[in-house]
Amino acid sequence: MLSLPKDRNIHRPLHLYLPGQACYFISVMTCDRLRYFDSNSKKIILSQAIHKNIRKLSISLFSWVIIDNHYHLLISSDGKDVSNLIKLINGSSSYLLNKLENQTGRKIWYQYWDKIIRDEKDFYSHLNYIHQNPIKHGLIKNFDELVDYQYCSYKDYLKQFSRDWQDDCFARYPIINYIKE
Repeated sequence: MLSLPKDRNIHRPLHLYLPGQACYFISVMTCDRLRYFDSNSKKIILSQAIHKNIRKLSISLFSWVIIDNHYHLLISSDGKDVSNLIKLINGSSSYLLNKLENQTGRKIWYQYWDKIIRDEKDFYSHLNYIHQNPIKHGLIKNFDELVDYQYCSYKDYLKQFSRDWQDDCFARYPIINYIKE
């Protein structure tokens, strides 16, 4: 049985990291699920913060997506780098968004949740989840529109592989079908 320290904030998720390199699925939500990143200019701020800090920490980024009130990453990292990465991304994006909107001291980000990827199936299921997230949240309607969604790694996979490869990946590692008929 897991026992938590008495001073532990019960609203803060417990983060468990493996020693050495491992793959992690990360979800980061805004405070009160507010849609702080509801325009292209705001999503660009977050995208640049993600990519700049991934490079800064030399972390491998497998997939990513930005939605109006959250983002997801699929990375490979030494576990101790994960919390530092999130602090850097959230700190720089909060600062720039608050500056853009002439706000001071506004808290943008709530917490982050991470999950250690167990195996190949788990990896590709999370990759598919990330790529289908803009459809799930109604930012686009279908996979044809996903090609043009700028704030997701889906188009990078199409460039490197093919639409047939991506369709096969979706078929072999399915997630909930979010596409509305």
